[in-house]
Amino acid sequence: MNYHYRFIRIEYPCFCKYRMETVSLPDWIHIEIIKEGDSKRAIVHSRIHMNKSAPVGPSYSTEFTDQEILKDVSAEVYRRWIQ
Repeated sequence: MNYHYRFIRIEYPCFCKYRMETVSLPDWIHIEIIKEGDSKRAIVHSRIHMNKSAPVGPSYSTEFTDQEILKDVSAEVYRRWIQ
């Protein structure tokens, strides 16, 4: 499955809470979550870097949802490609 967004943490100081909200990725990058046997892996595809693909984060159990994986790798995607 391909994803064109990542998650960021939005603070709500008056409630002492936060929410994870989606932010669109640039049009030249997307995240793909693939299933390899009994695990899942997030792969970033970048068209600006000559169509390179790079794995991000660790392998995850199939019990993890795609959204949980995206939340976990969002900071690394931002650091490595967008910032």
